[in-house]
Amino acid sequence: MKTVFKRVCALLVVATMIFSFANSVQATQSVAGNFYRNYTLTGNGADDIVAVAQAQLGRSQSSMGYTEAWCADFVSDCARLAGVESLIPFNGGVSYLRNAMLNAGCSIVSSRQKGDIVFYYCKYCGAWTHVGIVQDGTYSIEGNVNGQVYKVGGSNGNYMDVNGHTLNSGITREYIRPKYSTHTCSYSSSVTKAATCNATGVRTYSCSCGKSYTETIAKNANNHAGGTVIKNSVAATPESTGYTGDTYCGGCSKLLKTGTTIPKIDETQWVYVSSLPSHVSADKYDIEYNNIYKKVATTANASGWTKGSLAKTEYVNSGSTYESDFELSTSNYRVLVSYYYYHWCGSGAGNEVNFKYTDKHNHYDAYPEPSAVIEEQSVVDGDDSRYTAYKLAWAHNTSSYCWCAPALTCDASNSHDYRSCWWYKRYVYQNKVRVDYYNWTKESGWTDSKDSNAASVEYRYKLKEHECFYTSSVTSSPTCLNTGVRTYVCECGKSYTEPIPVLAHKIVTDKAVAATCTSTGKTEGKHCSVCGTVTVAQTVIPTKAHTPGDWEISVAPTFKAEGVQVKKCTVCKKVLEEGVIPKLDKMPEIEIKRTSTTVVNYGETLVLQLEEIELPEGYAVAWFVEGAGFSAAVSEDRSECYVTSIANGNATFSAVIVDEEENPIINADGEEIFDEISVTSKAGFWQKFISFFKNLFGINRVLY
Repeated sequence: MKTVFKRVCALLVVATMIFSFANSVQATQSVAGNFYRNYTLTGNGADDIVAVAQAQLGRSQSSMGYTEAWCADFVSDCARLAGVESLIPFNGGVSYLRNAMLNAGCSIVSSRQKGDIVFYYCKYCGAWTHVGIVQDGTYSIEGNVNGQVYKVGGSNGNYMDVNGHTLNSGITREYIRPKYSTHTCSYSSSVTKAATCNATGVRTYSCSCGKSYTETIAKNANNHAGGTVIKNSVAATPESTGYTGDTYCGGCSKLLKTGTTIPKIDETQWVYVSSLPSHVSADKYDIEYNNIYKKVATTANASGWTKGSLAKTEYVNSGSTYESDFELSTSNYRVLVSYYYYHWCGSGAGNEVNFKYTDKHNHYDAYPEPSAVIEEQSVVDGDDSRYTAYKLAWAHNTSSYCWCAPALTCDASNSHDYRSCWWYKRYVYQNKVRVDYYNWTKESGWTDSKDSNAASVEYRYKLKEHECFYTSSVTSSPTCLNTGVRTYVCECGKSYTEPIPVLAHKIVTDKAVAATCTSTGKTEGKHCSVCGTVTVAQTVIPTKAHTPGDWEISVAPTFKAEGVQVKKCTVCKKVLEEGVIPKLDKMPEIEIKRTSTTVVNYGETLVLQLEEIELPEGYAVAWFVEGAGFSAAVSEDRSECYVTSIANGNATFSAVIVDEEENPIINADGEEIFDEISVTSKAGFWQKFISFFKNLFGINRVLY
């Protein structure tokens, strides 16, 4: 065993080097891995460093992971993530960061703009004490302000150093501008999500700076997604054919492929199934079984077994354990069983070495791995770099005593004063070999018996030989045009058919239709109401001739114009012939019959009657009265006027020939055609008085 003295010396040298190096390095800490990444880089340095900083606003020192004064660390981490670390070299000291930026070509400017780095100088301290990132002309984003990432703004901002110095009270600001490069995006596109039959896709356009945008790709009716679905499948039976089913898209339900017909099952031949159908019984069918046996083993160890796929692999011990002072590589073929810590101890050995002595107190002391707790302290052996020495957490005390294992006795106190507490580690290994297990199968072949010990069973069956007994059914009904089909089927699957004669027609009568002068007619016919077959065809009856009526005046003649007369069909009223009516050359005279009495007493009625007269079409008689003392009414045909005395007075009653507009007719001499008669009414005083007022109104009235 080597001496520990050299090992201890080497440990002291290494510790001294580590302590010296740690105290000579400027404090710089990066936690960029903890930064929030909810920002997009554009390639413009000023925009990108501000975007990184803005994404961290409000975060605390503990949430970000900084453990030292971290304003310069924060600026450096933002620059690193924005890709401008060459312009803002990473440094955790404010003054060091400022000098590094100036050495990198950055320049001091008098006014601030986005992306500038703002430094704070304390004239009382004589040092640069704080740094941040300018967001715009008003605000800057700074770390380690009130223990968090803070947006500082206004004329004085919120910054105060540890000595209480603020802006305009011992603190001034300086702006340093990096020479940021700008970037013009050049996009390349790729399909990041393919369009399918039921969903739109996405095409993404990306720039090397990290900037990107997307556009939607319309649905692609030919890119079927969602797998396929089989519908309308029907299993074949001995009585009917089956159907493999139609294949549909699982995404849009479009029919992709039609299925095919599955023939009827012929049960006179062997039918192979994984389980017997319910209708198959031993009294009607021959049934056979194929018993299948399975096992997992390294070898078959018997004939008739077929080797299949690899089932599992195991690694088993191939020998005794062995030890090593050094850690060996492990795999399925070598495993670490355990390890333990050991040292040599003896009386009077001091606390620097672990010599093997020959007196009664010398022994080899070891702690097995399960009971050893390792302290985080180790050192490379100075004599042999392959060895590492360890201190065990409970194997020594604060007085540097090194305890032996409880089962061993060194002296009366069960301890060694001033012994070295460095221990060494020994590893215990064991080798293994690979053992492969395979799936083995064995079949009995088709037999009359089923083995309950088999892993699975295949079945086959067929109908026994027999004399057929047929049952019939109408598989196609007959009509008056086509024969039907009757099918005879045996349970064995054999069948035959015979035709069913056609049915007689069901004859109905098509009624005759009479011809008119405007439409043709039809004779009576006959046809089948089921199939439409015509047995007696209907023939067309020609239209009839028109039946002329008498002449009718269509336009009445006048003294100035001819009239029109027409002759129409008495059935359809169609005009068959037109004729001219000459102009009127003389209108008949009109005359009121005279009576011996033209004086009417009060309350009596006098009837004025026209001599019989024949007027042309379109002309009539109108009655007029001029004067007072009477009330009058006219008969419906205007041939009579009824005059009743109501007061003293005289009136003239006229009968005048008028046209359809009630205008008086002017004859060829330019005069109206009329006749008139004067009538006198006799009444008492009061009737005269009333008559006076009535005479004030309606002196000349039309009576009709």
